[in-house]
Amino acid sequence: MGTKRKQHSAQFKAEVAMAALSGSKTLAELASEYGVQGGLRAGLIAARVRARLH
Repeated sequence: MGTKRKQHSAQFKAEVAMAALSGSKTLAELASEYGVQGGLRAGLIAARVRARLH
């Protein structure tokens, strides 16, 4: 059997996204610090891109 996927709360996602938007750390550093990968990491990239467009 495989392992269960983590389910992150909206508050956690917002916290990680705000950290990504600050630009003080790379996405890889944030992913390691918060223990995230895959889809949430892609969401961080999208959030950073959207912030640069506005």
